[in-house]
Amino acid sequence: MKIQAINNNTNFKGLFTNKSHENGGDWKMEYRPYSWESNNTSKMQAKQRVDVYASTLPDNEEIFETRYNGYESSRDILGTESYYKHSDGTMRKTITEAPAMNREESLKVQNNKLENFLQLKRHEMNTQSNFILNTPQELSDSAREYDRYSSDVKHGYFSRSYSLDSSYRQMDNEYSKTKDRGMGVVNAFKNYVKLRDSSEDVKRSIAQNTEELALIENAKKERKLIDISNRSIYDPNRALWEEVSSDIRAASEKTLVLPHKTISMKSLLKSINPANILQTTPTQVIHFVDSLIKNIR
Repeated sequence: MKIQAINNNTNFKGLFTNKSHENGGDWKMEYRPYSWESNNTSKMQAKQRVDVYASTLPDNEEIFETRYNGYESSRDILGTESYYKHSDGTMRKTITEAPAMNREESLKVQNNKLENFLQLKRHEMNTQSNFILNTPQELSDSAREYDRYSSDVKHGYFSRSYSLDSSYRQMDNEYSKTKDRGMGVVNAFKNYVKLRDSSEDVKRSIAQNTEELALIENAKKERKLIDISNRSIYDPNRALWEEVSSDIRAASEKTLVLPHKTISMKSLLKSINPANILQTTPTQVIHFVDSLIKNIR
């Protein structure tokens, strides 16, 4: 099955961004990792092929294409080409790793990609559905052909339209086509179910991301957001340390954005010191957060 990247013809900036126009026309491809990429390190992960039946996308997804003329390319699901090789051997593959996105940016990019992932799934579901819907006609045609040759072999030597060998060979062909078509319908139905179920998983992920984005946006409006989700910067915990050191009571009313999730500071402090959250030290908070990020829980 050939998977086509979706070019949505927008100025949307995903993880891959072609910056060649800023480089005198010479190749320049930037990649901004997700906040949670490479085990919450906010570092670029190796490319991984898209599986249209999966329930989610790889962080650094790839739709690889080889054309008849020897041209090879790798695109993300938004259609941005990050690698290509011509038949003469010339290629462009250098990728510049730019600063990672924070979690809010990451969720927006992921949702955009997941929406395109749903489009791929719908296209493949239509392909499987059409195969199933066209099967009755295919079986009917095969049955008619089989009956035609079967009837011919019953005629006398001089009344036959075809030789016995030819008729039996054609009957075997039609039988094989019918059997293969039947197995094809079984597989197409299984594939359709996989696509349907995984599409629901993707929709749930989009809904969860949207809900979390609303939580982050609301916390920003109320000036109650502590964002330490980008782990690729120097001293990524600095904002949290300053908030807790300055006024732990005020900090306890805020929302904390980690690379892989968004949580309330109050719940985090209770996990550290259930008896009295206001007696939690900044060092305890940082150590606990580092543990959460490292263990991804």
